[in-house]
Amino acid sequence: MTKLKRNLIVIALLVCSSAVFAIDRNEFYAVFSGNSPDDISELISRLEKEEPCSQINAYKGALYMKQSSFMKEARKKIDTFKKGKSLLEHEIMNHSNNVEYRFLRLVVQEKSPPILKYKKNIASDKEILLSHFAELDSCVKKYVINYSRQSKKLDEKEFK
Repeated sequence: MTKLKRNLIVIALLVCSSAVFAIDRNEFYAVFSGNSPDDISELISRLEKEEPCSQINAYKGALYMKQSSFMKEARKKIDTFKKGKSLLEHEIMNHSNNVEYRFLRLVVQEKSPPILKYKKNIASDKEILLSHFAELDSCVKKYVINYSRQSKKLDEKEFK
């Protein structure tokens, strides 16, 4: 690897990691687990201004899919859901071992209406989440546990 290539990779990683910290995880999960369309729209707007990187894209994807549940117009609802799905699925495809992204997808799939046919990865995402739970950031662990208390697919006892 040339010195130039190595330097470009380092710069790209620094730019991406600085963008990731522009949005606090606690804030993201508070909005993602809440029911405020205004908070979701505001956070999406802020994320859109950030330098795109994997975590930003995964968060935007999950928020777009959640945002679609508040929309009235069917076409806009479906288009917004597909936009979010595309973002999140792209990041999972490129980072298949990212447990946090799998958790986000599990939440969205569990809550998505059957008509969207977006439920096929719940079992595999759950398996990865359970087997790699210890590796998650403490903030994410807290939200996984909180979510498992009302989930039909996850049980809080599975994480003990």
